[in-house]
Amino acid sequence: MKIGIITFYNGNINHGGMLQAYALQRTIENLGYDCEQICLDNRVTEKLSFKDKVKLVFKLKFGEFNLIKKKLYDRKINEKLFYIKQRQSKAFLEFQNLIPHTKKIYKAEEINELNDIFDEFVCGSDQVWTPYSGGIRPVPHKWNYYLEFTNKRKISYAASFGADVLPKQFEEEAVKRINNLDAISVREANAKKLISNKIHKNIQIVLDPVLLIEPDEWMKIVKKPVEEKYMLAYILGNSNQNRIISQDASNLMKEKLITIPFIGDYNELDFKFGDIQKIDISPKEFLGYIKYSDFVITDSFHCVVFSILFAERFVVLKRNLDKEKKAMNSRLTDLLSLVGLNDRIVDNISSRNIQEILNKPIDYSNVLKKIEEEKIKSLEWLRNNL
Repeated sequence: MKIGIITFYNGNINHGGMLQAYALQRTIENLGYDCEQICLDNRVTEKLSFKDKVKLVFKLKFGEFNLIKKKLYDRKINEKLFYIKQRQSKAFLEFQNLIPHTKKIYKAEEINELNDIFDEFVCGSDQVWTPYSGGIRPVPHKWNYYLEFTNKRKISYAASFGADVLPKQFEEEAVKRINNLDAISVREANAKKLISNKIHKNIQIVLDPVLLIEPDEWMKIVKKPVEEKYMLAYILGNSNQNRIISQDASNLMKEKLITIPFIGDYNELDFKFGDIQKIDISPKEFLGYIKYSDFVITDSFHCVVFSILFAERFVVLKRNLDKEKKAMNSRLTDLLSLVGLNDRIVDNISSRNIQEILNKPIDYSNVLKKIEEEKIKSLEWLRNNL
């Protein structure tokens, strides 16, 4: 049997996103199936203005864009940003090609061809059901991430909305498609809560696929950094405060701060954020910078996951205010609640609070035991539903 996975894979410049794609493909393959990631062409074919292209690259909404337009409209800044993205794309491409995938990159109008190649389909994991994809233009494959193009067996594994609330019109369209899946699993309790009263099938909460792979297996692909004695800051949101506080915390703890900027939302502070900037590192290097850090400070779900897997001391900053429409904090709180590490989240943000949390040791024996229990359940669900 040949299984096709649809997730954020082709051209995805996000370390966690690419590593979860690697993990799910490898897990399904280890269960005895021929399995490939499906390459989707999400390029917008209509002609865009130069300013619109910049908005698409950084997935900025109009309101957010206006806040920084004085800088972003500057031609030199634009050129620098696109140069950065080119460097990042090159760093990711080598790792992307390590993952078995379709040779063809499918446009939306070609998606039905996949039914002649694969016997079954899986969507997930990651935020494949996000209501906010595509920036200023909807992505061509938006509803194909719900596998609406096929009548063959289709399931979701650890799918996420990447949001704490759903717009009403979007929710209606999404629920209609989710109800057509043969088996449904999601990554967060909040995702289940958002749709459970509208879905007519069981919804299983499962682990993100990166947690299905043992730390020793991840270590086989880790690339060790040359730097030593550092704090890593991996900030994907556009919060100025999170960047400033990260720098203050590293100074307070007398650690040099290594940052990985320009991966998530655009923030002009990223041009000077950190003592050492790693702009174009691969997923293998990303793992190395987490593994060999003294401390990690982040607002990223997958950075937290790997900090746990590698038994690192870390602190979590909220990416959004909980009351914001696009708040993405529930996936982090769900994960940390699961393993009993809610105290790693900074509520009253200050460099002193961060220092206090980072200096607090973590009993990883209990944490990893809980992950192992949930891993067994998640693998059993996946095995029974493929």
